[in-house]
Amino acid sequence: MTFHEADLIVVGGGPAGMAAAAQGAELGLSVILIDDGEQPGGQVYRAEATGMYSKSGVHTAANKTAGMRLREALFKCGTRVLSKRTLWSIEPGYTAHLIGPNGPETVSAPRVVIASGAYERQIPFPGWTNPEVIGLAAATILLKSQHTLPGKRIAIAGAGPLIYAVAAEAISLGGEIVAIADLSSRLTWASEVPKLFTSPRLLSQGAAWMAKIKASGTPIYFSHRISEAQYTGKNITALLSPVNSEGELVDGQRKSVNVDTICIGSGLVPATELVMLAGAEMRYAASEGGWVPVRDTEMRLSLPGLYAAGDGTGILGAIPSEIEGRLAAATAAKDAGISEGAAHSIARAMRRKLAWKKMAGRAAARLMAIKPKMAKDIPGDCIVCRCEDVHRYDIEAAIDNGAKDVNQVKAWTRCGMGPCQGRMCRESAAEIIASRVGSREAVGVWTSRAPLKPINVSELIGDYSYQDIPMPKSAPL
Repeated sequence: MTFHEADLIVVGGGPAGMAAAAQGAELGLSVILIDDGEQPGGQVYRAEATGMYSKSGVHTAANKTAGMRLREALFKCGTRVLSKRTLWSIEPGYTAHLIGPNGPETVSAPRVVIASGAYERQIPFPGWTNPEVIGLAAATILLKSQHTLPGKRIAIAGAGPLIYAVAAEAISLGGEIVAIADLSSRLTWASEVPKLFTSPRLLSQGAAWMAKIKASGTPIYFSHRISEAQYTGKNITALLSPVNSEGELVDGQRKSVNVDTICIGSGLVPATELVMLAGAEMRYAASEGGWVPVRDTEMRLSLPGLYAAGDGTGILGAIPSEIEGRLAAATAAKDAGISEGAAHSIARAMRRKLAWKKMAGRAAARLMAIKPKMAKDIPGDCIVCRCEDVHRYDIEAAIDNGAKDVNQVKAWTRCGMGPCQGRMCRESAAEIIASRVGSREAVGVWTSRAPLKPINVSELIGDYSYQDIPMPKSAPL
């Protein structure tokens, strides 16, 4: 077992986490950054795989430059970076328990900044468990880190800017985007795009994506989603169907496309499992992505010494997340009584900057927010929890038998008990239950328990063997 101590622990190596760690160290705190990636960067600033040659794509200049800038600042400031670590539990005080390349480790500090980011929301449809159907986030990893296409002929569907980012990057690498199905309408985009003028970088990036897509001749179907996917042995057929403003399937012309890969994602969900495990207060905000932690204006959570920043607190995007990370670290330094004057000045500047930059982030979040009736059309025999093979009719049966919240349904059906710990099915299951018993607030959120991610018992044991067990002397007869 390896033990580490610091003034501040930062969990997560995305924009918020890297910024928080660098800022904390610059203010005089000893900082340890914990990240499960090979290199810090997160999803947006994902570094190319070790040994991978640089290849130009539309992910390109802005994100690559920003990611390199943050990584350079992080490594220059003296922060200890613990990469390739799985954080599986945290105790009050605070002690984080990890599994790393050399076995179990613990990291202790009186203060923690949680910058856990977000993961993808998936709303099931018949055929979504076929291996040819992958998430937009998985496609992003292939494209950014490995410069590898998820397929040659691709259909892309979902909500928000990520569908266009993936499409443009795939086109740059030689892929053919057969169709894009956007859950939002043209009118919805028209109402949100003006907010992006508060972030010229995002606006120019989006314009570059759309120019690339338009030049390729890719058709875009607004107010559409994939309602079914059928595997034919050599490829997969996706059925693109029209929806109304609430995400419900409606009558209208459907489009069938034959592809070898479907990339799909219905927005992002804040990763709040660690916040909940720590016991911090939560609230539900659909426009911010779902359940989010309650914070004050300086990023403090409801527990002393605990702070949170970035997409794990509500979907924001990379630029506001970086600002929040710096603000959280400055607040932690103030609370620790270290560099109070400088920390106060930084915190004040970051609060002013954040108010302006959040406008673009919130616009993107609204485009990705779950729509009220997206789960209505999930068929009864459709798998909702793919880890435990739980269908919609299993969830409905539990509700019919008296289950009134997500934790009761989880206990009665095993929905959410698999290796992904509900990350794939949490949103769709909660929406199904809420449609029967009231609201998302009423059905609650699944209890967060350690281990937060699957770990092997052998990893916890380390080199400890049977011969190491102390054996008491035999008792006298």
